[in-house]
Amino acid sequence: MSRARWRVVFGDRRGLFVCLLAALAATVGWRTVVTITDNYTVLNGLVALSEGHVVVREAVFGPSLQTPGMVSGRGGPVARNYAHIVLSLPALWLLQAVAAVTDLTVALVGIWSLLLLATVVVAGDILEHGRLARLAGSGLALVAFVVGVALATPIDQPHLALLAMQTTTVAVAGLSATLLYRLVALLHDDRTGFAAGVALAIASPGVLWATIPKRHVLTAAFALATCYWLVRSRATGRSARRFHALAYVPVGLAAWLNASEGLVLLAALVVVDLATLPRVDARRLAVVAGAFMCSLLPLVVTNLLAAGDLLTTPRMLPPYGPGGGGNIRFGGGSVGGGGGSSAGGGGGGAGGGGGSGAGGGGGGGVSLAPLFGLFAESLSRLSVFTGFLTDGVRAVVATPAKLYHAFLRSGYVATQATGATGLAINLAFLEALPIAGTLVALPVLAVRRARTAELAEFRASLATPARTADAFALGYAILITLVYIPRLPLHAMLTVRYVYPLFPLALYAVARLPAARAVVNERSFLLAFTYAGGVAIGGQLTVIVVVLADYGASETLQAYALLALGLAALLAGWSVAAALGRRVSRLGAVLFGLAGACATNVVGVFVFHFFGESFLLPFVPL
Repeated sequence: MSRARWRVVFGDRRGLFVCLLAALAATVGWRTVVTITDNYTVLNGLVALSEGHVVVREAVFGPSLQTPGMVSGRGGPVARNYAHIVLSLPALWLLQAVAAVTDLTVALVGIWSLLLLATVVVAGDILEHGRLARLAGSGLALVAFVVGVALATPIDQPHLALLAMQTTTVAVAGLSATLLYRLVALLHDDRTGFAAGVALAIASPGVLWATIPKRHVLTAAFALATCYWLVRSRATGRSARRFHALAYVPVGLAAWLNASEGLVLLAALVVVDLATLPRVDARRLAVVAGAFMCSLLPLVVTNLLAAGDLLTTPRMLPPYGPGGGGNIRFGGGSVGGGGGSSAGGGGGGAGGGGGSGAGGGGGGGVSLAPLFGLFAESLSRLSVFTGFLTDGVRAVVATPAKLYHAFLRSGYVATQATGATGLAINLAFLEALPIAGTLVALPVLAVRRARTAELAEFRASLATPARTADAFALGYAILITLVYIPRLPLHAMLTVRYVYPLFPLALYAVARLPAARAVVNERSFLLAFTYAGGVAIGGQLTVIVVVLADYGASETLQAYALLALGLAALLAGWSVAAALGRRVSRLGAVLFGLAGACATNVVGVFVFHFFGESFLLPFVPL
């Protein structure tokens, strides 16, 4: 990769480092078994597509084809999440090529060792200790490779689809950390952006979901890409139009992954774009519209192949067989680990009703009936989406406890759903990301600024890149929450995975706080030292307590949940005090470090204590 292309993707060495770090952290706990049964459907879909057909003809993964999310499509059972499937094809082909010439386990251990070396070397370049980093990195990589090869055993996989999808999701998780770094660095400074990217890489649930793997990592990446390119489009210069068009490309990809999440992204983008665009010119609108329409082509082709209709996505089709777990409808993913019911409404007739108006054009001349039918069907689909939002508002008003359990305290979720573990293994948003406790200061800052700002000044500020990003993050967070809150909490969320994009957006919001930026710029060493100590000492204490007290995964996770809430409360108090002018950066650095360490240790408990073994890297169980 040339220097210019390298900088287009990563920006600089810091952007490259956070990407490598995220990939390295995620692959430490890389497991070679299917963790959540939803993945059987997507993996079998990847196997089928790699063989040249959309219809899934055999259950390579799972006991049968009657798995959550499998639907009856055109010609037989078809999968879903085709953006995830298609993006995983290059990784599958690469793994197949490697497996054809060498032992795959040895090759993957070698690749991981090179990843470790690259991460250490880039870190050394950033710290201006390049020679020392090369020596240390080479030694660590060599030891990892030798030990890994000595302990290597053949990978027991019916197909390489799982490894390919995990590889793709890990790469996307790394790019998400880079996008967050570049977004924050663009608005503020490199050091603050670097801290945000590192937090997403190693102190957030992204470490967990990258190798499970789930679509939510891709959903978050699409939202971050849209936000970043939207901010770049607010700059002056010839590149603004190009970035404006790019901001709409992830919308089509998100819809290809999950239609309702694509509409959430589109709604947030369009509203914020129109509200903050300084001026509208026809040429820019034409370029943006062209880019958006092109981004929808993969979705349209998939709909035609799977359902035979432009507007019928696989999620709108009826479930395949009695094992489908209920109505697969237009909205979100399957419920937890085994239930197949999906977020949202609008199933029923959606499976067979697509394109009903497209057949009425008999006789001579040109009939407009197909166009009117397509337009009416599009409005019908949009009405389903608005129904999701309405249901979300009703759920928030009628059952505010849903917000409490999803975002503050989860605990045990009683359910009879298939696949429920009966354990209190779910964590609420704040329990999984205690750093987000600092966001309590946002209303305080908003009120203080509102007292001094003029209305004209406020309107002018909306067009700035920072306010544009703020508005997008807020709008997207509200919409994605409204879509999923009627169905939360569920029994197999682990870390409220359905609203996973809120984790990087929360880290962005934390980075926008002046007090948080002051901590990063003034107390970065103390912050890093506290985090490292918290991970090392906290991890050892966790092992000791688990062994001596014979704690199970649920007891351990709930203990960490209470610790996380305590740290979040302390951070909330500190951030409010800082917003009122009583800033103590040293205390903030300690609290941020401990909160980040708590989040990392939570992921460790999930990976090593709850899920068990079957790790890809042979030396990890040691």
